[in-house]
Amino acid sequence: MWQIYLTLRYNGGRTLLSDFNITIVGLGLIGGSYAKALRRNNPRNLWAIDKDQYTIKKAIDLNVIDECESMEKVLNKTDILIMCLYPEDNIKFIRENLTHLNKNLVITDVCGVKGDMVQRINNIIEDSMEFIGGHPMAGREFNGFDYSDENLFMNCNYIITTIPENTEKNIYKVKQIAELIGSNNIIMTTPRRHDELVAYTSHLSHVIANAFVNNTNEEANDFIGGSFKDVTRVAYLNPYLWSKILINNKENVLNEIDKFEENIKIIKEALKQDDMDILCSQLESGRIKRKEINLRCSH
Repeated sequence: MWQIYLTLRYNGGRTLLSDFNITIVGLGLIGGSYAKALRRNNPRNLWAIDKDQYTIKKAIDLNVIDECESMEKVLNKTDILIMCLYPEDNIKFIRENLTHLNKNLVITDVCGVKGDMVQRINNIIEDSMEFIGGHPMAGREFNGFDYSDENLFMNCNYIITTIPENTEKNIYKVKQIAELIGSNNIIMTTPRRHDELVAYTSHLSHVIANAFVNNTNEEANDFIGGSFKDVTRVAYLNPYLWSKILINNKENVLNEIDKFEENIKIIKEALKQDDMDILCSQLESGRIKRKEINLRCSH
């Protein structure tokens, strides 16, 4: 069972970032955008960890993050850790650095698929620490810190995945951070339900865009208009990242592909039979559903 909470009240009061040391692990498109958005909210300290020291230096020079001491000291002083790596890399980082982590640390992430990552991380960390999954529904076709944008999360949906062990006060912290970076709709759900739903809203979209653009040929280039560009925009993706996402959520993605193929089959058979009624019915159904989505998303 999942629920949507538009507000979440906590008696401890509003979270102020000036009370917290925050560290971001992975300073690419999402991590860099997160850092830039957090910077305008003045956390006590905002640090980052990345294997590319040039990116770290650039972020410091741009005043996006604060200068770091050693990684071990930074982790020990961090109150909120935001993991912006691939799921397996998130797990590996936390396992390898467990002894350096603040005993009261709150950990969140930005992964587009949760799988068993949430449970595996909770099995690693100490009981005094908490991992609360997060997923900002935002991105762009390019990757890397150079493409990061402090407004990337403005007005986006932000999914927070919780488990029974999570406490209200720490869920509240993650929710407030999501709001402070620009999200205007916070959705609370379970890791399992998250993966089921994004298989349709995100993962299937990338599969279809990729299959569709692979259907084209050079002769068609001069015939491309807005509809082609709209449908294929997300085909310009990070192949390694998206291969990992799709494989990690393959059962849900395959289920959505099956349903998509059924809808394609209906249209295909209607065309074969010159069945105007069925074809019109399918197109009208899609038009109505798209209109309903527009109305819901505008509120």
